[in-house]
Amino acid sequence: MTRRQALLLRIFSLWTAYVWLVLIWNIWHDHKPGETSIGFKGVHYTLAAISLALAITSWRVVTKVAGKRAVFPRSRARAGTARARAGTAGAETAEAGTAGARAETPRTGAADREKTQASR
Repeated sequence: MTRRQALLLRIFSLWTAYVWLVLIWNIWHDHKPGETSIGFKGVHYTLAAISLALAITSWRVVTKVAGKRAVFPRSRARAGTARARAGTAGAETAEAGTAGARAETPRTGAADREKTQASR
């Protein structure tokens, strides 16, 4: 997940919370007789609860992913070539040459990451 994607999800979460909290505030304080029925309020309170739960969940997932430093650059191949250009020696340079082959798979398993770190 890129930083831009994480930011977009956070903005979506905040906007959703704002819209539904304002709507619930307005419905709650609307005391005109006959304007809003019990069914209307019940349906909108339920929709608000579901939307707020999804917004909170979205925010927590983004925070968890960003907290694990899993915000990847757009291409792992670019990161590998940047290391090679930086002049790192030994196994890191050899590994940077193979970074392009791994870039085709969107995710590398935990076992593969451990092997890579162990070989350094």
